[in-house]
Amino acid sequence: MASKTQRKTHEREQWAFEQLVKCRNLSAVVAELAEREGISLRRSRELVAKAYERLVADVNGCADREALLAQCIGALQQGLEKSLAAGQVAWAIGCVRQLDDLLGLGINHPGRPSPPGQYGRR
Repeated sequence: MASKTQRKTHEREQWAFEQLVKCRNLSAVVAELAEREGISLRRSRELVAKAYERLVADVNGCADREALLAQCIGALQQGLEKSLAAGQVAWAIGCVRQLDDLLGLGINHPGRPSPPGQYGRR
């Protein structure tokens, strides 16, 4: 049987993991966990780091990478919509750049040939 401290640590790690799955910023999760649980920032960073390692392991072990890619695209499209609604053009540009990186849609993407008559970047 796990001790009370071990259970509390597991609950904190699980909460951090759930926040990371929701695509929350690492720094924001660290700060909120420290404030919410009344722990030091150092301890909060340790717990969030463990949750992040778990998230990375889950992503790397995912057999259905196409579904994961579709989920990422959906999240970026939702972020793009929200940023435009809020009038935050810089956020929208960030979402578009991430979509371009994921999908390789841009004209200067390494695997895409340049259109006739254009030289592209050097």
